Amino acid sequence: MAKKRQSSVIRRVYAGFAVLAISLIATNTLNLNNSQTIHGQLETVTSEALPLVNLSNEASVSLLTADKIFKDYLTSNNGAQSEQVCSTLKPQGKNSTAR
Repeated sequence: MAKKRQSSVIRRVYAGFAVLAISLIATNTLNLNNSQTIHGQLETVTSEALPLVNLSNEASVSLLTADKIFKDYLTSNNGAQSEQVCSTLKPQGKNSTAR
């Protein structure tokens, strides 16, 4: 009877370790799948959103530059300098086309 009890305890210990090993493998598999999903989403954000942010930054810089030039024009008393500023503010090339 003592041998039967001892083998029962050993089986339970083995079963417990087997459950732990299976849980560990399942958790690692799920984590790997989730990390691949996150990586795919990050690639999407990088390829789609980043160019839009860059264009937005370029537009902001262009608007700030135009604002500075326009304020210089408004405060200028020199006629030649005013003509130069006017020529600078006229649309040029690809900057004048709508996107």
